[in-house]
Amino acid sequence: MSIAVYQELLTVMQKRGGGYAGMDIPEFFAMVEELFTPEQAEVNNVLTGKRATAESVAASADMDVPAIQSILEGMADRGLCIASNRDGQVYYQGVPFMPGILEYQFMRGTSSVRDKKIARLIDDYKKAHEAIKPLSERKLTFPEIELFLSTRPSMRRIRYIPTIR
Repeated sequence: MSIAVYQELLTVMQKRGGGYAGMDIPEFFAMVEELFTPEQAEVNNVLTGKRATAESVAASADMDVPAIQSILEGMADRGLCIASNRDGQVYYQGVPFMPGILEYQFMRGTSSVRDKKIARLIDDYKKAHEAIKPLSERKLTFPEIELFLSTRPSMRRIRYIPTIR
């Protein structure tokens, strides 16, 4: 199941677009296997760019509501989807890798072992992606945030770099 669900995730993320949307290379799969459990990938694959309730996501995924709600909340906690509350109803929304999932991984400002592993995997994917599709062949889109993780606050900095796709 997991290989097929991550292949489908590739297609879904390519359709969502954005910078580094998805490329069929080993670095992509290494990154998404660390970011998403197979169950989270399956749920991500039914999410769209429009807000949806857990009930509607459950219907699309052919799963029960409590299970979907638990998976969606876990995904929102890990920055893999957006959760918003409107009039007491929670809505979930799928997001692209950039802007979106890749930046959300570091918004907590932590530098755990997992954070560092994800940062390395993202960097590996970005380099492999750019080796195949050089920056000169992409269109300028929006600023990218590059984070430098360190245990010392004086070493943490954010730098804006033009993103090209």
